[in-house]
Amino acid sequence: MGGLYVITSMVDVFSYLIRSSLTVVTIVPHLLTIFFS
Repeated sequence: MGGLYVITSMVDVFSYLIRSSLTVVTIVPHLLTIFFS
């Protein structure tokens, strides 16, 4: 039971990291174009 909880929490953390990195990848180019325009 404990191992399954650890696995699901790790999956949640990984999905959160992937989503946050995707948002950073999409937002940063917009910021760069705003700064250098």
